[in-house]
Amino acid sequence: MGWLDTPDLCYTDAVTVLAAATHRPVRVVLHRGRRVVRVDFEFGRFLLAQNHDTGTTTDPDACGDWTVTVYDEQDPSAGVLAEATDEWLADAFDRVYDVARAVPGRQLAASAADAATVAAPSVTVPSAAAVALC
Repeated sequence: MGWLDTPDLCYTDAVTVLAAATHRPVRVVLHRGRRVVRVDFEFGRFLLAQNHDTGTTTDPDACGDWTVTVYDEQDPSAGVLAEATDEWLADAFDRVYDVARAVPGRQLAASAADAATVAAPSVTVPSAAAVALC
């Protein structure tokens, strides 16, 4: 279909933000019974974004902070590579992307030489072998 790979126009803003930031197809999917915004990357990595405990909501009164999580589909033992929460989707994406790029051997789009440690509040890297955040 293209970069706006969803028939549900309720999520157009979120899809547009992530499509512009990633230059990749973005779609709204069901994940564990919740509607989330998904972006697929190389090597089986994918990103899920949601703004509510039960998934993604368009109700402005029910909206909370955006949580953006990066997963590794090819290595289920790795599970969550990075997660960030922020009031704005673009800021949560920037934080999680910088952290995921910095995790050795688990880059999203950058080479290992380009990886840099980025410290940001409300960002978690669950792996014990992950880059230490200052």
